[in-house]
Amino acid sequence: MRIVSVCVLVLGVACSDPPLSQVPRRDTSSVVPADAGRSNLADTAPVVDGGSADVQPRSDSGSVPDTGPAPEVDAGPPAPPARFKRFIAIGDVGEGNRNQHRVAESIERVCAELGGCDFGMLLGDNHYDSGVDGIDDPLWRRHFELPYGGVAHECSAADGQQASHDLNFPFYAVLGNHDLGGDGLGLDLDIFKADHQIAYGRQNPQWVMPSRYYQQDLDPVFLLGLNTTAMFFDRADDQAREVRQWIDEAPQDRWSIGFGHHPYISNGPHGNAGDYERIPEILQRLTPNWTYFRGTYVQRFMEEEICDRVDVYLAGHDHSRQDLGERCGTQFLVSGAGAKTTDLDDGDNEVPWEAETEGFLLMEASPDQMVFRMYDADGVLEHERIVRR
Repeated sequence: MRIVSVCVLVLGVACSDPPLSQVPRRDTSSVVPADAGRSNLADTAPVVDGGSADVQPRSDSGSVPDTGPAPEVDAGPPAPPARFKRFIAIGDVGEGNRNQHRVAESIERVCAELGGCDFGMLLGDNHYDSGVDGIDDPLWRRHFELPYGGVAHECSAADGQQASHDLNFPFYAVLGNHDLGGDGLGLDLDIFKADHQIAYGRQNPQWVMPSRYYQQDLDPVFLLGLNTTAMFFDRADDQAREVRQWIDEAPQDRWSIGFGHHPYISNGPHGNAGDYERIPEILQRLTPNWTYFRGTYVQRFMEEEICDRVDVYLAGHDHSRQDLGERCGTQFLVSGAGAKTTDLDDGDNEVPWEAETEGFLLMEASPDQMVFRMYDADGVLEHERIVRR
């Protein structure tokens, strides 16, 4: 395993919080599906009709005159291999603030420079503080359509001119505790909170959440979107049974990637599963309120269903970026700094790399290797690690 750190200076602009009433709704019928963005990366050289091709003039001696070397043509990034996916992962983005727009603009720019991204992953807490109240809730525009959907809006960083951030790829989303009501307690006080996010995908194909937990085959990766809040409340028996079956039946030549909101291990203030909020297990058992929701339930699910059964697990919840390396046969990463940050001075996990600044995780998957890259909010590459089969 090798770690390479590279820094690239990239300048970008960031948008202030846009007023909701001045933003037109985007026509989402033109969103490009996950694999469509790559179809234009094939051979794009123009076809020449051989019968009408120009003939080089000959000199009196019959030889072709020397016209010097042919000019070099910038062909852009090389086309990726047939079985290849490039994608990003961000969590805890539901703010609609300046930093969320900074990160979105950098994602758009970095993906374009690399030749395009196929999809994104949203790691929960998609809408602060208590989720959305329906598919037409104004928070959809503020938290998702403006930052990622190409909707034009007034941008103070562009002297008040119209700007947009069109990432032009679908986002596979999972639920966080703030998406389920109760100001983040995850109590799902409104039983329809999760259903609103599932239903929204039927009117905007850029948003993909077919169920509270689900599978998605995107060769060469196999995604497992998890509902970790249900684990936290010890209501994940059905999920465990189905996820176990999905993993067993998944194609063996895929990189399996689980993604959810709560981390298994983290150096952020929420901490490791089983020790969330730094409350010792013995105190959790003695406190009645912790009888029904404890991080040990998340820990149990991870150790029984994820450890050494999937290749990678991605999470948010802590608002930082962490490459935690391999534990229990699985690679663990946290990318929860898509809009805001929290400190990293509470954990003692030894990690390859971590940062408490806004930014995003970009991954590249081919049949024989997986690349992890961490970028900051301005699109500067700060960390890279490669895992090979």
